[in-house]
Amino acid sequence: MTSDPARAQQLNELARVEAENRRPGANLRVEAIVAASHPQLRDWLQKSDRLADPKEMKGRSDLVKQRRLGILRHLEGEDRGFPLGQPVPTHHLPQGQGFWLLRLRDELEWLSMPVLKPTPSRPYPRPVKDRLNHREARAILDWKASRLDMWLADRPHLIGGRLAVDSSRGVLFDTDAFVRWVYALMN
Repeated sequence: MTSDPARAQQLNELARVEAENRRPGANLRVEAIVAASHPQLRDWLQKSDRLADPKEMKGRSDLVKQRRLGILRHLEGEDRGFPLGQPVPTHHLPQGQGFWLLRLRDELEWLSMPVLKPTPSRPYPRPVKDRLNHREARAILDWKASRLDMWLADRPHLIGGRLAVDSSRGVLFDTDAFVRWVYALMN
């Protein structure tokens, strides 16, 4: 199957189209059909789009609208439903930095987050940003939005690093306190 040059070329073209169109809610079906005439790839695309259907993989309604169509997705395993292509940084990262590749479960998308590597004074990696939003917090936790929302509604005092935002329904987290809380949860 991998020795088929036409299939390999079409697979590469699908990867290129996907990588160039990472905007939320993008519908790449037309481009995907043009790029892939191989029956196995078309079948894979069809199964991938079925996984993106909220009836198949549930999520918060405003976030499932951000799922892209016409891209290849993992059909099985822990990453089921997530895009085959991952947004791994291709540029040189500054010294002392790396990145985490995290999952946004409702959107079925990857989130590449720049992180500071551990130092003697901070023996754990943490995101570069000093404040995290709801999206970034749930990606770090690998939670759906509904789970984080439930915690924020029922047990906000148990979530480390949560910051109150006056006159707003938004939520922010102090990165260092939040990450320390997450590491404490894992132990």
